[in-house]
Amino acid sequence: MKSNKLILCLALVLGAMGSAQLWAQSATVTYSLPEAIPVLGHSLLLLLGAALVGLAMFWLRYRPGLSRNLSMVLLGSGVVMMGTASLWFSQNTQAVAAATNILFSENSSPVDVTTFPAELTNDLSVPATLRSITISGCSTTEQLTGTCSVGATLEASGGSCMIESICASNPLSGEVCFSSNEFATEDPWVICDINETEAWISADTGGTYNALAICQGLGYDTVGQQGGTCGNVCGYCEGTTSCENPGARTFDGGGGDITAMSNTVQWTCVNNPG
Repeated sequence: MKSNKLILCLALVLGAMGSAQLWAQSATVTYSLPEAIPVLGHSLLLLLGAALVGLAMFWLRYRPGLSRNLSMVLLGSGVVMMGTASLWFSQNTQAVAAATNILFSENSSPVDVTTFPAELTNDLSVPATLRSITISGCSTTEQLTGTCSVGATLEASGGSCMIESICASNPLSGEVCFSSNEFATEDPWVICDINETEAWISADTGGTYNALAICQGLGYDTVGQQGGTCGNVCGYCEGTTSCENPGARTFDGGGGDITAMSNTVQWTCVNNPG
C-alpha cells in the first residue's frame, strides 16, 4: 500500500484487529471532492484582467496619442476582473486545494476494499464525501456495518471512518457432514469432524478453497494443519472414506496457500492460543 498522498481515501488494513479477506467479498468506494472546475475559469479571468491592466498602463505611458478614455476603460475592466477572481479564490480555498489534488494526484481510481475490518482515511488537504459504496461477493444478504456510509464526509488531513463488514453472517452449520461450496469457486467441501476447539474439513472430491475464510465462517480463527488426500474425502490415501466413515487424519502439508488451497485437500480449523 502506497503511503503517498492520493486523490482518494486510503484503505488501511487493521491487522491488529484480526482483519482477513473473507470469501470473495469486496467494497468499491467512490468519493467526491469540493467543486474544482471553476478554478480554471477564475484563473483565466485573473490572467485576462492582469493583461488588460498591463495593456492599459502601456498605452497610457508609451502611446499617449491613443484614446485616453479607451485606456481607462481597459484599466477599469482589468481591475474589476482581477478583483472578482481574487475575491472568489479567497472564498473558495477548498476548491483550489481540490484542483491541486486533481492535477497532481497519483491515483484517481475508486478504492477497492477486500480485507475487513478496514479503515478509510482521507489524506487530502480537503474534505472528501463518500459518494457510493458498491458491495459484491456476499453469499447472503449485503449488510454494511461500521461508521462509513454513503454521504459521510471525511475531514481533511486524517478524517476517517470504519468498514467493519459488508455481508450478513454466513449461515454455516457446525455439524459433522455439513457440506457447502467455496464461494468464489463453487467447489464443494464437507465437515469430517468438529468440536469447540477444532474442525476437520475436507474437499468433497476436489477443487480450490479459501480454507482461512471457511474456518472463520465456522467461527474459528485460522487454519491449523493441512495436506492432500490422494482423492479421498475425509481420509488420507486409503480406501473409500466419507464424512460418515472417516479415515486417517494425516496432514502432509500439501495444498499450497491457505487462502487458495487446491486439489484433493483437507485441513483443520483452530483458534489462536489465548
